[in-house]
Amino acid sequence: MSSYVKDAGVWKPALNANAGRNHIKDGGVWKLPKQGWAKDVGVWKPLFPPYIQYLGYTLFPNPGNQDFTVANVTVPEDCILVATLLAYGPVAQTPTSMTVDGVAGTLAVATTSNTYKGSMGYKAVSAGTRSVTMSLSGGNGQSGVADAIMAFWAVTRYRNSIPVTQKATGTATFASATLSAPNDSATIWALLLSGNPTRTWSLATENQYVLGPTGGRSFALALLGYNTPGSYTETVTLSGSNQSVFMGMNFT
Repeated sequence: MSSYVKDAGVWKPALNANAGRNHIKDGGVWKLPKQGWAKDVGVWKPLFPPYIQYLGYTLFPNPGNQDFTVANVTVPEDCILVATLLAYGPVAQTPTSMTVDGVAGTLAVATTSNTYKGSMGYKAVSAGTRSVTMSLSGGNGQSGVADAIMAFWAVTRYRNSIPVTQKATGTATFASATLSAPNDSATIWALLLSGNPTRTWSLATENQYVLGPTGGRSFALALLGYNTPGSYTETVTLSGSNQSVFMGMNFT
């Protein structure tokens, strides 16, 4: 028996033209409902925000090189794999690229603040073990990078495969960056600091804090699993004046 819906006060059979999915009337037009969406005050909205899983990090103590590879990144399911490189090294070095299994990804964020460098990249991958490389270019005769870290996240349930990104640098007692954050989105944050300050995040939850082996630098990784609409500013209050590189990546 067909399903019925009320149309202008009259019960009519719902349309079943697409593998048993009933049509609904939207603005006077019969349409297929959007999978995973619901209509709220006339606006289609997602039922679930993107899901971001923190996968872990690899520390590079005194590497003295320009290319950083983690050959055993375990990806639990098909996803967008996000990687970040945070490094302290020669002034002339700058972030240049990200590859997964030798295939170029998208380097979405690259920034330097004197000897502090940061980059974030992403690529759609299938589940399995992946080899990720992130690189710096240049050099000015110094001994190379002293402290570096790479960290990884898996993004699923996304609606837009191209993230919104932001970056900031500073020397103050706080680090902040602003992202345009649509409703039901999620944001990844990565922070490189001098010394070992305490940190208070305004909204995000810190996944990991790692002190570099030389003791001169530290690395903080954080996640905000939901946002309110509009401009969203994440501020990290530090216990003292600090050189910093701060990067964010937002998925809808």
